[in-house]
Order: sequence, then structure tokens, then C-alpha cells
Amino acid sequence: MKSLKALHYALALYEARSFTAAARSLGISQSALSRAIQKLEKDLRVSLFDRSRSAVKPTPFGEAYLGRADDILRQLEDAEREVRMMSGLEKGTLRVGFGPVYSASLAGPAVGSFVMENPNLEVRITLGGWPYLFKTLLTDEIDLYVGEISVLAQYAGLKTIPLSTQSGVFFCRPGHPLLEQDSVTVEDLAQYPFASVQLPPRIQGFLKEIVSLDKTAGGVEIARPPIECDDFFVTKRVVFNSQAVGLASSYVLRDELEAGTLQELKVTGNRLSSQGGVVAKDQTTLSPSAQEFISHLLDCDRNYAPARPASEPREQGPQSP
Repeated sequence: MKSLKALHYALALYEARSFTAAARSLGISQSALSRAIQKLEKDLRVSLFDRSRSAVKPTPFGEAYLGRADDILRQLEDAEREVRMMSGLEKGTLRVGFGPVYSASLAGPAVGSFVMENPNLEVRITLGGWPYLFKTLLTDEIDLYVGEISVLAQYAGLKTIPLSTQSGVFFCRPGHPLLEQDSVTVEDLAQYPFASVQLPPRIQGFLKEIVSLDKTAGGVEIARPPIECDDFFVTKRVVFNSQAVGLASSYVLRDELEAGTLQELKVTGNRLSSQGGVVAKDQTTLSPSAQEFISHLLDCDRNYAPARPASEPREQGPQSP
């Protein structure tokens, strides 16, 4: 690409039609302007201007070239203005992908506090399971991925900021038959449909025991297929309206466990957990808006209180999942 300064000089001459007037508007000497135009014409191997004692007029080459150059310079100036405004967090777009756990918990508080402080920034939120969101991160469709990070350990070229580790909770609706038992085993869970979002492989291995255990009822073999949905709101509603058993992190169930609209099942030997984090491409420079959003997300993660038992005093909350 030719020198942007030379283009700027040529456009000034194009508008002024006089070396003297153009040089004065640019704040340079007439000889410096003349040398710059001659150099540009030599590089292009055409004459951009016809020169005479009375006037300077663009040639057909000059009309074609400088008409395009004017548009290019305007676009560059707009782009530079956008960058300057973004660097001051005045304008721009932040694109964040949230996995199911964090779309149902931290997304609201983190995005809410962020836009309160940066009302001129546009925030675009993408929801989905980790395979889809990871693909959108690699193709630059989102700037940040917020979700389970254990599944990304095999991939290079990523920078990760961990969030707090959340325990996995089996849950059911009030009045579920399993709540009548003093203790619940994995084998007990296999008697009922199982509902959850798409899970990491390390958790899927454990849960295969649940959906594939051979149980008999009146001589009939039972093998319950899972109910999978990448939206925890839907998952919770399915459990609330059926005999299904769900699995989620303590983050996702906070409001429902406090309100008593869903109940935790204390499953013997349950040591499942979710390790979340914020992920970006390692070779990508994060914008100031992305860096500030991460700070809001980390603050919300630290302050996101665990659920209290329904018997404890609490603020007015939702009465259904």
C-alpha cells in the first residue's frame, strides 16, 4: 500500500487545485508537497495531475485513483476513531459466550454490573454447550468463553482464568420418592430418568453407570436414556414437572434450593464438581472492554453466595424454577 501521507497530500491537492493552497492547508512547504506527489506518481507509473501556470487539474488516472483513495482514508479515519473510543471504553462491542452453568448464574449479575458502568458498550451474548462455544471462539465469533474448562485442557493456544470450583448436585422435585430414603445410591438413581445439560467427558463416564445399570422390575430390564438440553432453565422445569433426577452445579440451583421448589439428593459417594473459567485465544489482544468485563465476572464469582436451606430466612425470591 502506498504511503498514507502521500495519499493525504494528493487529496489536498485534488481539492485545492493549487500547489500553493494545498501546501498552506497541510502546513508544509510547496516543494515538499511537489516531491511527495512526484514520488506517488512514479510509484504508480501514471500522472495524477496536469500542471499548468493557471491551474492544477486531475488526469483521468487521478480522478479514478483519488476517488477511491478518499473513501479509503475516510474508512481508516473511522476505524482509528473507533479504536480510540474503545480504548476509553466509550464505544464498541463485546461478544461473550456462556456455557449452561454460567448463563444460568453469573451471566446476569456480571453483564448487568458491566453495562451499568459502561452504558455505551454493546454486549452480545451467545449461549450453548462447550463444543459449540469453543468452535465459535476459535473462529473469532466471540471474544470470551465462560464455562467448563476441564474439557479444553488438550487444546493449545488458549489463555484461561479459572473461576471457583462448584460442586455437582443431584436434585429432584419436592415429594420425589427418593427423598423418603435415608440414603441414596447411584443404583437408586438409575430407577428414574436423568436430566442434565451436555456434560464433560469426565462426568459422562461416571453417569454412564446410572443410565446403563441393569435393573429389573417384574422381570423387565430397565435402561433409562438421558434427557439432555443445553439450557438449565428447561432442565430444571423438566425435573420440577416429572420424576426425573437432575444434575447441576450448586451455582445453578441456588435460588430453587433456597425457595424449596427443588430438593437436593444426598447421593452416597458423589464427588462430582464443575471447574469453570474465562477463556480467550492466546494470540489475541483483549480489548479494554473485555479486560474490564473479566474483572466484573471475577467479582461476581467471588460474591455469588451458596444456597441456604429453605428453612433459613431469605429475601423474597422466585417460587418456581
